[in-house]
Amino acid sequence: MARLVATETPHLIVAGDPARELAAAHGVDTGVTLLTDATDGRFEAADPPLLTSDTHLDWVREHFGGTDTVGAVATDGDRLAAATSTAGRWFALAGRVGDVSQLGAGFFADDRGGASATGEGEAIARFGLARRAVELLDTFGPREAASEAIAEFKRETGGRAGVLVLDHEGRVGREHNTAAMQTARSEK
Repeated sequence: MARLVATETPHLIVAGDPARELAAAHGVDTGVTLLTDATDGRFEAADPPLLTSDTHLDWVREHFGGTDTVGAVATDGDRLAAATSTAGRWFALAGRVGDVSQLGAGFFADDRGGASATGEGEAIARFGLARRAVELLDTFGPREAASEAIAEFKRETGGRAGVLVLDHEGRVGREHNTAAMQTARSEK
């Protein structure tokens, strides 16, 4: 669906019923269950109240959390790319759109560099973490840009996140104020 939106529309995001209609019109199967047995079990064990219940929003506020993101930044020396994918935060309201799909929040790349972010999506989106990390490449190298971006993010939002930054030379920076953020590097 993401490729369909990127190649066949002028939009960045299409959501809800119109997204399903667009998918169906282009032969993308939307009737696929992507939940694993373990995920189904986790939701069943959590026993959320019905969406129509008066207590549903209170339950979501109490249980909403966790992160599960995979991000990448790459360069061939000329072009830069950034991508971020997530399983989403647990127990979000149906229809929630997190930071990952928002250009400048969960991912960003331009002629200065690329960045991918992970963490508390609402805070990341409000702050524009990936874009800010790339903007800081005007002043700093990738390591310092990542560090400064996370410091600014924490001061402004109080949130927890991590960011991976890459410049054209292949120099990498990463920083996080979360318990952990695993990274790996690959070169040709």
